[in-house]
Amino acid sequence: METAVQNNHLFFVDPRFYFWILSFALIVSAIGVVLMRNIVHSALSLCLSFICTAGVFVVLGAEFLAAAEVLIYAGAVTILILFAIMLSQRIIGRDMIYRNRQSIWAMLVSIAMALILIGIYATGDWSYKPTTEPSMANNVRMIGRSLMITYTLAFWVASLMLTIAMIGSLFLAKKD
Repeated sequence: METAVQNNHLFFVDPRFYFWILSFALIVSAIGVVLMRNIVHSALSLCLSFICTAGVFVVLGAEFLAAAEVLIYAGAVTILILFAIMLSQRIIGRDMIYRNRQSIWAMLVSIAMALILIGIYATGDWSYKPTTEPSMANNVRMIGRSLMITYTLAFWVASLMLTIAMIGSLFLAKKD
């Protein structure tokens, strides 16, 4: 009898079970981001959706992306959003407008997109046959090579833009 460790699997149950549980939690938390009236609760629901996305990445064998999702999005971006909410004095004490003239159009476009995605899902061939057994070392090595060889210019441009944004935010913060 083979165990999960001998098969090099992280799961004791079929990985599809975890995928569907995490996907359901992701959809519920994403809907919570949109529907919650309290903006802090909405931000926390966004953090939960980031964590569920990282879980889906783990199930799919992309551990590096899962770690990046948790560190960058669930950690830094959520904290940044919460700080922005807490430090914003313009929102406190005012009633927020929850409906506007574009709500009906947004709902119609959302329904159309959902129908298109369901149609694509229903007609597509979603069979997956990996050529090799994925491993974390190969995954990280391939990402590092593509960043430093294939996408070097894009990597440096993104780094430069982030540095300029950081300097600009420090300059704006120092003005006050």
